[in-house]
Amino acid sequence: MSKLKLIKVFLIISCAIGMNFFSIGFVQAEELRKLLEEAKDNNLQIMQAYHAWQSALKKVEVVGALDDPMVTYGYFGEEVQTRVGPQEQKFGIFQSLPFPGKRKVKKDIQRSHAAMLEEQYNEIILSVERRIREIYFDLFSMDQSIRIHEEEKALLEKLEDVAQRRYESNLAPQQVVIKIQVELSNLIKKIYLLKQQQRQYVLRLNQLTNRPSGQDFNGPLDLPQATDLEPVDNLIEKSKVRRGSLRAAEQFLQQKRHEMTLAKKDYFPDFKIGAEYIDIKGGTTSAADDGQDAWMTTFSVNVPIWFGKLKHQLKEKEEALIAAQLMKKNAESSLEQSIRDAYFQMNTYKNVIVLYETALIPQAQQAFESSQSAFETGA
Repeated sequence: MSKLKLIKVFLIISCAIGMNFFSIGFVQAEELRKLLEEAKDNNLQIMQAYHAWQSALKKVEVVGALDDPMVTYGYFGEEVQTRVGPQEQKFGIFQSLPFPGKRKVKKDIQRSHAAMLEEQYNEIILSVERRIREIYFDLFSMDQSIRIHEEEKALLEKLEDVAQRRYESNLAPQQVVIKIQVELSNLIKKIYLLKQQQRQYVLRLNQLTNRPSGQDFNGPLDLPQATDLEPVDNLIEKSKVRRGSLRAAEQFLQQKRHEMTLAKKDYFPDFKIGAEYIDIKGGTTSAADDGQDAWMTTFSVNVPIWFGKLKHQLKEKEEALIAAQLMKKNAESSLEQSIRDAYFQMNTYKNVIVLYETALIPQAQQAFESSQSAFETGA
C-alpha cells in the first residue's frame, strides 16, 4: 500500500501542475498526448467556442457597414400644377451617414469582442485538457490500485493456504483462517468497486473526446516524467502570457474603452443625404422648358440636444470600464495566488516522495517480510 500512496502523491502533483501551470515541468506521456489532440479536434465544447469566435469575427465588417440606402416613390393623386407642367410622380434615394469615425469605432468594438471570444476559446481548450489530464491520472491511479490489490489478493491467498495447513496441524486457531478469508473477501469487493469506478472515468473521457459512450480505453497508461520547475515568479509571468482568461479580460477591457469612445462620439450629429427626381408632364405653354422634369438634392442632420441622456450614457460606459479594469486585476491576483499555492504544494510533495522512497517504503517492506517469515514458520 505504501507504493500506492507514493503514486497518489505523484498524481496530486501532476494534477496541480496541469491545472495551474499548463503542464510546465512535465514531459507528457505519449498516450496522454494523443488524447489531448483528439479532444482538441472533437470536443463539443471546444467546437462550440470556436464557431462562436468565428461568428463574432465575421460580424466585424457587418457592424462597420453603412445602412442600406432608402429608395422612395411617390405618385401624385392630384397632379400639382407648375409653370412648366403638372407633376405626376417622383423618385428618391437617401443614404444615412454616421459622423466620421463612428463606423471605425464600432468595428474596433466588435474586433475586441471577437478577440475576447478567441481567448475564451483558448481557455476552454486548456480547461478540457486539464480535465483529461485529471481523468488520465485517475485512470492510472485506478490501474495501479487494481494491480496492487491483485498482488495483495495473491499474497492473502498464499497466507490463507499457510494458515489452513497450520490449522489442520493444530498449530493455529481457526480464527486466523477466518480472519484471512474475511480480509480476502473485502479485498475482492474493493477490486470490483475499483473496476466499476474505472469504467466511470472511461465514460467521462469518452464524453470529453466525443467518442461513443460504450468505447473502451485500452491505451497504455504512463505517468508524465517530471522535470525541474522554473522559479515561481517566472511561471507567473509566463502564465500571464499563456492564460486565455487573462487575455480575454484584457480584450474585454479594450472593448469597454472603445464603447466609451463611441459614447463620446454620440455628442456629434449623424447625416443623411439624398436626391429626388420629379416626373413632369408636358404643359400648355410654348416655353422652352415646358414639360421638363425636375430634380433636387437633400441634406439633413440630426441634432443631439438631449444632453442628459448622452451624459448618463457616457457615465454608464465609464462605470463599465472601471468594472472591467477591476475584473482584470482580480483575475491576475487569483491566478498568481493559485500558482504560488500549487508551487508550494509541489515542493511539499517532493519532500514527501523522498521520504517514501528513502524511509517509509523500505521500512514497510522490511517489516512485512519479517512478519511474513514469522507467520509462515510459526515463530
